[in-house]
Amino acid sequence: MLRRIALSLLTFLVLVGLVIIAAWWFVDPNDHRDAISRHASEALGHPVALQGNIRVDLLPLPTITVDSVVIANVEGYADAPFAEASGLHAAIRPLPLLAGDLALSVIHVDGITVRPERNPEGEANWPPIIEAMVEQDEDPPLAFDGIGDTRIGTVTVDYADHQGDIRQRLTLHDTDVDRLGAGSETSVNATWQAEGTPFNRIDGDLAMRLVLDDALIPRTVEITGLRLDWTPDPERPDSLAADLSAHIEFSPDDHAVSLADLTLTADALEAGLRMDGAWGDAGFTAFGTFTILDVALRDRLHTLIGDDPDAEDPSALQRLSAEGAFQWQRQRLNLDALRVELDDSILDATVDARLGTEPFWEFEAGLDTIDVERYTPRGFDPDTVRAVSRFILDAVTGVGLDGTVTVDTLKANGLEFDAIEGVVRSRGDELIVQPLEASLYGGSYHGTFSVPLNGQPYSVWFDQRIEGMALAPPLNALFDWAVIEAETDTYWSGSFTGMHWPDIRDSLDAEGTLALREGRINRFSLTRLIEDAVPVALGGIDQAPFTRDATTPFDRFSGELAVADGVLTNPDARAGSDYFSVGGSGDLDLAQLELDYRIDLTIIDAFETESEELLEVLRGVTIPLQLHGPLTDLDVQVDLEQALSGHDDDNDEDGD
Repeated sequence: MLRRIALSLLTFLVLVGLVIIAAWWFVDPNDHRDAISRHASEALGHPVALQGNIRVDLLPLPTITVDSVVIANVEGYADAPFAEASGLHAAIRPLPLLAGDLALSVIHVDGITVRPERNPEGEANWPPIIEAMVEQDEDPPLAFDGIGDTRIGTVTVDYADHQGDIRQRLTLHDTDVDRLGAGSETSVNATWQAEGTPFNRIDGDLAMRLVLDDALIPRTVEITGLRLDWTPDPERPDSLAADLSAHIEFSPDDHAVSLADLTLTADALEAGLRMDGAWGDAGFTAFGTFTILDVALRDRLHTLIGDDPDAEDPSALQRLSAEGAFQWQRQRLNLDALRVELDDSILDATVDARLGTEPFWEFEAGLDTIDVERYTPRGFDPDTVRAVSRFILDAVTGVGLDGTVTVDTLKANGLEFDAIEGVVRSRGDELIVQPLEASLYGGSYHGTFSVPLNGQPYSVWFDQRIEGMALAPPLNALFDWAVIEAETDTYWSGSFTGMHWPDIRDSLDAEGTLALREGRINRFSLTRLIEDAVPVALGGIDQAPFTRDATTPFDRFSGELAVADGVLTNPDARAGSDYFSVGGSGDLDLAQLELDYRIDLTIIDAFETESEELLEVLRGVTIPLQLHGPLTDLDVQVDLEQALSGHDDDNDEDGD
């Protein structure tokens, strides 16, 4: 196919030149511009138009100068031409013409512009043009004997993808090609610039060597120097510099290509790629290996995002390495033995990605240990959390997923999860994690999550259960002290919308249950609270119920919970021990962390107090307690008047 394209371009070039030169002997070539354009179109297999002035000179060498040559676009795309060349000037060496060879001493072009484009349906405008060139069967009337010197002022490639709303521009300045001919070795030098999304702007220099066969097909491409200077943000001057080199071998007869060694180097960064490929009826097939090592990742991220990553641990985000093998065939990418190391954490994975109109990814990923807190910036911007979450969810919208993720140990916000295993599935319209299992402080976690992908903001539906978890360790991790120590069972089911705690809190709609066994409340003594509330005349004792050494043991607690409109409601709770039983109900405002809760406390025989008189007074009595106010400054009111009214009545009867 490459040979046919080259022959079509040569046919176009030769016929245009011959027609113009022949016309010069008899008439002004400008008078026959339409006929010349028609011959050029037939040679190329696609509509071509010569515009502006056409000038032919015979001395000192036969030369052709054309103001503009335009290749029409495909119908249904932009009105602008597919390609155009301005200021085209070619000098022909006359002696090789006598032997039937066309030899050009120079070709100078002021500018070339090419406009590849994809329409909203994803169809491209260049395949029909290439196919028309390939279908041309006639060889040029003269054998092409090369070009001595080629200089092009500016080459611009304007790419527009209307399906993905992407626009990119590649510009080459002062392109110089030395000796372009059959069986020759050619050097190419240029400066270049790329602009567009998502990279913003890249500047650089290019130097490469080509070895051409007799059909002008490159057999060897050696990129001896490619300098990159990337400016990722238009608002900042910071840039990343790198150098790239590569050695590529082509075998057109076998339809094969070999990338022997592609190396990208920068300050403390080195990446390498090796690949062998072939093209045929099944399209392009390739396999190879890649490596990446960056030992200054934090500095590179600073350049990319404009700020220091600001992770809590200054040793975090310092080293990144990746390696693996890949295979591409029939729009299917396989990544095998993929290993990514970030600082001390290691990820091993395999990926089987089927691309195309209905993409589907199968994967297995295993992570040994990751401490999220190391990588959490101080004062992390909630908008960043939202942006990252939306990016991930947008990326998987319309993509089928089926894979497993395992994590040996995950540390986050002081919490530690072990033996995590989750199954991730999606058919493009809903992301499902089911089941998600983990070991959690001596207990087990089992949950399912689903996220509909058909709208924003995204909603999350969940169903989760924890059994046998020790409650004290996570409370210590989160609050530096455990207000309750107990073995815990809990179940929750519901949904929320949003990516940040205030959004989640206000939209959370859930119901659940909570059960605690063999526990105690720390820094609070229910006994001291009662002793302090009862008058001394009735056996009360002056006590401080809220102290660091105070505790309230209990045997059991159970209750139903519900969350709606930012309020946690407990309509019915039951708790008890050997010396009391409790019933309670109330609400907790999650935004203000204010509690409004009523407790009905019933004292039984085993109530532990130093006052025998108090025990006699309280035995079998139900005492209402009202808890109100912020959790940091809770007000506890004991309604002893109601509780002891029966006791006063008994005393009055005894007095009578």
